[in-house]
Amino acid sequence: MNLCLRWSHSETSWTRSFLRPRQYFFSRWCLTYYRQRGALQRMLGVEIPVSRGHTAGRAVIDRQTIHIEDIAAESEAEFPVSKAMSRSFGYRSFACAPMLRQDVPIGSITVSRTEVRPFTDQQIALLQTFADQAVIA
Repeated sequence: MNLCLRWSHSETSWTRSFLRPRQYFFSRWCLTYYRQRGALQRMLGVEIPVSRGHTAGRAVIDRQTIHIEDIAAESEAEFPVSKAMSRSFGYRSFACAPMLRQDVPIGSITVSRTEVRPFTDQQIALLQTFADQAVIA
């Protein structure tokens, strides 16, 4: 995950795996600026219902990478869970790739930035490669 942070020039990187199959994500956060802000403990072990209202949920439901240039510019109806979390934790741009094993979702990998700075096509492709490799590991 540290490699994800370096290549994407992100402040945060995390994986989410299913706590109960297809019901809730369990977050595992990487080294992040949240540690410096004292918010890391709040984020460890967060359970997030798998739904289209959250970018990670949408990525695994649709089985495709989601790239949000600025979550603040998205409609509340489109990503209500992600928008609420972004207001709490300050991230603006992020990309999320599903982790699929034989086309069955087992989790996701997300990178985010606190500033509005979209990810490049190359960075998104590399994120997808990391997600594919994480399933094998």
